[in-house]
Amino acid sequence: MDLLLNSWNEILQFYKNYIGNGAIFLLYLAALLYLIFAEKKKQTRTILVSAPVAVMVLFSFPPFKLLFEVLGLDSETYYRILWLLPMGIIIAYAGVKLFEEYVWVGVAVMCILVMYTGVYVYKNPNITKAENGYHIPQMVINVCDVILPEEESGKDRVWAVFPSEFIHYVRQYSDVICMPYGREALVDRWEFEYPLKELMDAADIQTDKLVEALRDSWCEYVILSENKRYTEPMENYGFELVDTVNGYDIYRDGLNKR
Repeated sequence: MDLLLNSWNEILQFYKNYIGNGAIFLLYLAALLYLIFAEKKKQTRTILVSAPVAVMVLFSFPPFKLLFEVLGLDSETYYRILWLLPMGIIIAYAGVKLFEEYVWVGVAVMCILVMYTGVYVYKNPNITKAENGYHIPQMVINVCDVILPEEESGKDRVWAVFPSEFIHYVRQYSDVICMPYGREALVDRWEFEYPLKELMDAADIQTDKLVEALRDSWCEYVILSENKRYTEPMENYGFELVDTVNGYDIYRDGLNKR
């Protein structure tokens, strides 16, 4: 019984995290309730009514969560079941159906409802306006452009290690740049250990150990904040300072190239 109760409490927490202030979710539930009574087309009911209701019922059923865990899947994956709910589509479809004879009135009402129940995304400090078409920080593009191989070099790959703040974005910009570790190194609960990352993250760089780790990983380039302090200059180990871009020093290993 305690196991089921704990699962139920976790499910409630998942809902709480998912719905935010709850306003949009209430609008979604109202739209779904309306479609339960108003939608008559069998195919549409299956997609926009039956399927979402089934997902919510299963998600809210503690034994289903326990079965999920028995299969070896974690809570983070279980939470993502809620992503299957087509909230935006259901709200939009219900609005169109409700106001099908008064389209412009419906558009105005639905826009007001969505804006009133939503939150302006740029109030979130973790969300910023895009700096470029890639929707990644411009500094990442500026640094990557320096190390991308030129066509005449004949190289189709370049290996580089970046500070942690770059890792999410590099592969979004170019598949030519390879890294010795990626996003998995940033998630503590996954418990991956990368000695090279620890050396990179240190405020004081142990130059000899960093160089050894770089060469063991066959990295031609290393990008470090210009504010880093070093036990010895990188140049003492055959590294050349190629450029400093947006506050980051780009070093190339002249002795260890792929």
